[in-house]
Amino acid sequence: MKKNILPIHIFLFIGCCLAVLAVLCAVLPKSFPIGSLVIRTPYLGQVVGCDSVGVEDSLDWEDGVLPLLTDSVAVVDDKQQQLSSPDSCEKTLPTSDSQVVDKAQLPPQQEAVTVIPDEEDSIDMHIYLSDFYEALQSADDTPIRVVHYGDSQIEEDRLSMQVRRALQTRYGGGGVGLIPLHQTIGTRTSWQSLVMAGQAQKVSGGPKRYLVYGPSSYRRKGGVYGPMGQVAIMDNDVVSGSEDMTLHFRAGVKQIYSESRFNRVRIWKKGDLTLSVNKATGREGDTFIVPDSTTAVIVHLNGQGEVYGISMEQSSGVMVDNIPMRGSSGAVFTSIASDELMNYYKKTNTRLIILQYGGNIMPYTTTKTQVVQYVEKMRIQIQYLKYLAPNSSILLVGPSDMCELRDGRLQTYRMIPVMDRALKQMAIDEEISYFSLYHSMGGSGSMVQWHDKGWVGGDYIHFTPKGAEKAGEMLANWLINK
Repeated sequence: MKKNILPIHIFLFIGCCLAVLAVLCAVLPKSFPIGSLVIRTPYLGQVVGCDSVGVEDSLDWEDGVLPLLTDSVAVVDDKQQQLSSPDSCEKTLPTSDSQVVDKAQLPPQQEAVTVIPDEEDSIDMHIYLSDFYEALQSADDTPIRVVHYGDSQIEEDRLSMQVRRALQTRYGGGGVGLIPLHQTIGTRTSWQSLVMAGQAQKVSGGPKRYLVYGPSSYRRKGGVYGPMGQVAIMDNDVVSGSEDMTLHFRAGVKQIYSESRFNRVRIWKKGDLTLSVNKATGREGDTFIVPDSTTAVIVHLNGQGEVYGISMEQSSGVMVDNIPMRGSSGAVFTSIASDELMNYYKKTNTRLIILQYGGNIMPYTTTKTQVVQYVEKMRIQIQYLKYLAPNSSILLVGPSDMCELRDGRLQTYRMIPVMDRALKQMAIDEEISYFSLYHSMGGSGSMVQWHDKGWVGGDYIHFTPKGAEKAGEMLANWLINK
């Protein structure tokens, strides 16, 4: 005898299934492995569509206020400690006379930071670059410098290259700017080879170098690094043969690009060094005059001393330095002796400092507390640079979109929108400019779209050459079209 299936039976069956699923969601771990697979268990709220994030992970601050911490340079966990310790901020800042000034002498910090809304706010961030724009008008007579610091996203001169070309096309100038004596990461705009003891040096060779970023074993006591955050030591007692070196340099791009042509070679060094440049027609201190449109030179250095960098530049227009710091969070400038930075910014007439950081800490930043800590560390760096370069405008470039595999889907790291808004508000408080690379890319999830276009690598973090060119164009266009 057949039994009819009534609607109530279907209803009860579905109810039983949901009850079983609810029990499984409650008792099973968030994820567990089966062979090479990882099974992820949804929360009950996700199943029924009413999931909500916890207070600590919320993308909105309570009452629209970002609280500050008593110890803004503290770290939360071991992973954050591993990342932050190389870039840790000292609580006192060295001054130009090698003494120490308390942070209280710097501009006071507010008790709280009001967080701007996720959408674009009404403040035009170009207003904080007015001094830079004014200086550009006299670039024909007085050469000016732009220094672009950043993490691995700006390696190979990729984003800086677009900024340099845009500025030099409109305001003149040439050359790639500052380069290290021994280049360990190739660039798209230049080629160089260092010969020591008659042999071209590999990446792991060359003179002894100290870096303000990277592994702690690279550090140098006293913080004397130079404007690139590094120094090469010419001393036979340290590395045999390092008191006699020859740098071969040539432009890595076609001569149609302004960065390929220069008429000055400027060497930043300290110590008893004999210098020569093969094509030099004259010399003014440590600056060698070479024929206009020079694209290749040979620089010879002999003696005992320190080399902070060598600049290929023009006698007028705009010069743009590309200074990548792989793995750095950007909280390193207070670890560089103020004399070296102040001297460089003043002598090169640096009128714009670009800071592009934040991406390296995102994988370890999961709470608003950690966002606050990072923002306050960057505030200290900015105050330090403002103190050392009072005539320079500062532009802070926020992190790009970045994606992680979460709940089985590629999604934007949850704290990126929070970090972007908090960094911008801090920039407003400090009266410096801010460019949101995250919003310019398209906001949440845009990294997936960029990957589909071939603009981002398989890690959904780093740009491909085409993607870096696109990001650089966005930054350059924003900077030029004020």
